Amino acid sequence: MKKAIAFLDVLGFSHHVYEDLEETEKILHDINELIDVSATSKFNASKISDKNLYKELKNYTFDSVDFVLPVSDCIFLGSNELNQMIEQISVFLCRILEKTLHDFEMNNYQKSFPVIMRGGISYGKVKKVKSSFHVNKAKGDFFNIIGTPVVEAVRLEEVHGSGPNLFLTYDVMSQLSEELKKFVSEKYINNVGNINHFLWPRYFFFKNNLKNDFSSQFDFTCKKVLKSIIGLYFKYKNKKYSEYYKNLACITIEAFSKIYLLTEENQQENKMYSQIKLKEIIDAVILESSSEREAFYRSIYE
Repeated sequence: MKKAIAFLDVLGFSHHVYEDLEETEKILHDINELIDVSATSKFNASKISDKNLYKELKNYTFDSVDFVLPVSDCIFLGSNELNQMIEQISVFLCRILEKTLHDFEMNNYQKSFPVIMRGGISYGKVKKVKSSFHVNKAKGDFFNIIGTPVVEAVRLEEVHGSGPNLFLTYDVMSQLSEELKKFVSEKYINNVGNINHFLWPRYFFFKNNLKNDFSSQFDFTCKKVLKSIIGLYFKYKNKKYSEYYKNLACITIEAFSKIYLLTEENQQENKMYSQIKLKEIIDAVILESSSEREAFYRSIYE
């Protein structure tokens, strides 16, 4: 059978392990707790009259996902519903980042550093293979997965540069909805060429809310999310993993610069407003001219 396969992992996990094993355990606990909530949450359609709102709320679940297989800091997900899986994974990544930003602001990071994830999504023929595991000499049953999409999803995540990107194969791109294609960006990777990645930070916004008051919703989310993300980068600027946070800021800015595409009216006006507001946020955090500020400016106009 053909399925969409996603592979996600925690960036810099080995650093966590070497620095503080107890903190690493907490990271996995938090991620697995969010997986459990996403996998078991349901919304009753009969109690939500607005169909668009219901669709957005469903993205806070994994109800389109057939299986979730966590292994250490990695997660495999499979689905017959490619587009909805991408949306639900994007919301999952946003929720992990929200917790990270909250912990960062509360100064909860001492030996470790804030948690972000990256991944790859592919599509093709997959087989489930019955397998077993043994704990304390007791046998248990589960299934494994094999197929080219499994290999491709892992390879996408491993090969294509640093940062919390969500890379897509050409097979995925060919089946992507027009709505989701608005938030696909092309990235050039040395010795590889151009590769598509999905701008998952778009899901910090509720489409339903934007149609009522674009400017206030955009302002609120930029101040709440983007300022903190840029702050993350400067906090860890001199660390070897600083590029993770620089890349995170760039893809967030690029995603936010396209939010106007979710509105049906006044698109050009909303586009100009969002560009001005993003520049204001960048200038408020980075007071002087620098290579970082120029890189963030470029992300507005990608």
